[in-house]
Amino acid sequence: MPPQPSSNGFRRKRSLYNDRYTEMNAASRWADKTEATMSDRFDVRDLLMLASVPGIGGNRLRQLIQHFGSPRAALAASPVELSRVDGLDKKLASAVAHNTLGPAFVEDQLSRLNK
Repeated sequence: MPPQPSSNGFRRKRSLYNDRYTEMNAASRWADKTEATMSDRFDVRDLLMLASVPGIGGNRLRQLIQHFGSPRAALAASPVELSRVDGLDKKLASAVAHNTLGPAFVEDQLSRLNK
């Protein structure tokens, strides 16, 4: 016998669905607002340039932006200044400061987005 609309199991599933739907809508609205403010604050090219350095993942990228305030400021920093960031040793700081492969990576990633 199929569950009746008044059964507790049916109500519970519908309630869970509604809660999840509400959470997704709230997250979507937050993402829309955040996306607008992030694009106003940071240039995508600068973010991609930092991300192109081997050893710079999401956590280190976040640490660099928190420490310097923007990706552009992190790219302009000297190796000594970069090595003051938690989790960046001298070798990685030097790789960030002297990133020569970054411009080609940035253009490649942006061209893939435009296809």
